[in-house]
Amino acid sequence: MRYIITTKGDLQILEVIGYNIFFGWDMSDDYAPFRNALTDKGIDAFVDLLIQDSNTAFLNFTNGY
Repeated sequence: MRYIITTKGDLQILEVIGYNIFFGWDMSDDYAPFRNALTDKGIDAFVDLLIQDSNTAFLNFTNGY
């Protein structure tokens, strides 16, 4: 397994194991494009982008949503 997802209250946190990369999101409208992209592309595609460049992964992943 390359990642762990934990829930703290309304926040979900993705930790990429071995890379010290964390990403958190909630169910607010701000993250609706991200959740839509997760449904279509899958979590592994997002993890790949985080490993490549964590600074631009969110924007690249949600591009077009």
